[in-house]
Amino acid sequence: MGKLLKRTNDLIFKLIFGDERNTDILEDFLKAALRLPDEEYSHLTIANPFSTIDKIDDKTIILDVKVYTKSKHIINVEMQVAPSPDLRDRISFYSSKTLTEQMTRGDEYKLKKVVTLLITDFVLITENDVYHNIYHLHDPRTGSTFTELIEINTLEIPKLREQDVSPLTDWMKFLSTNKKEELDMLASRNKAIEKATTVLYELSQDEKTRMLYDAREKAKWDEESRLRGAEEKGIEKGLLEAAVNGLKGGISMEVIMKMTGLDLEVIEGLKKDLIIS
Repeated sequence: MGKLLKRTNDLIFKLIFGDERNTDILEDFLKAALRLPDEEYSHLTIANPFSTIDKIDDKTIILDVKVYTKSKHIINVEMQVAPSPDLRDRISFYSSKTLTEQMTRGDEYKLKKVVTLLITDFVLITENDVYHNIYHLHDPRTGSTFTELIEINTLEIPKLREQDVSPLTDWMKFLSTNKKEELDMLASRNKAIEKATTVLYELSQDEKTRMLYDAREKAKWDEESRLRGAEEKGIEKGLLEAAVNGLKGGISMEVIMKMTGLDLEVIEGLKKDLIIS
């Protein structure tokens, strides 16, 4: 067995959890992480599935896993490995956007719940040491929930403690460990993790997948390097992050120039190494 590919790499994450042949893996993971009724997982549909990528240099592919439940509730699963100062804003925006996209002219307000599951390989929520946080719109004084149409879950891998044992922590350990012995132990406790481990071993030994993985890692390094280089030139980091997120959201470079005040050359440079995650 050679080196195992990192599951925190969003490409590998999607090849395991976003493949229609692995809906049983996805179902078990979502059941462990979310609080939807069990029957909602009986007919999962992956809206943006794939099992392979044809172009190694394809920087436009979306690597989140978007899922519809039995009642057509929408679950969006995202793996994030690098911190971003506006990550909370972006997640809030995309959750709201997914909610409003359900509306068409003349529709009544019969909206389906939108659940975001954000997995981070860094500490995002500094207000507590809990690795799984669940957010709704509510009154903090009374605890009264205004609506459950939007739910945001965060799973922070660095906060996981060795002594934590539950179906969810087993999945978190699957995502983070590189020890074959630990993977095999986790697999012995859970059939879905056993299948996910088998898929991981197969992907790790596949030459084309390793090439895709290396290309994805390089693209991330290039993007981070370009951001650092722009910062060294005195460009404010917040403006750079706003430009990158604008490009990822499909906003034109002309509009981004007006929003941020950045030169076209800087924005074109950011777009050159841009990866969509």
